Amino acid sequence: MSKWDDQKVAEPVCEAAIIQGFFQIINDGVPLEVLENLKNAAHRFFELPAEVKRRYLKENSSSN
Repeated sequence: MSKWDDQKVAEPVCEAAIIQGFFQIINDGVPLEVLENLKNAAHRFFELPAEVKRRYLKENSSSN
């Protein structure tokens, strides 16, 4: 991603996002502990009742 403005890099990333719906970046230097904490937080969030998650909708945000 350090060369995101290079067409040879940007094209396959965009293609993956469009066709597959996601892409994975590896060797980014983010510690595994941070990634695990993020994954755990996501699991806890999505386990919440719908009415609690609704508070976090973009439409309910006081900022952009």
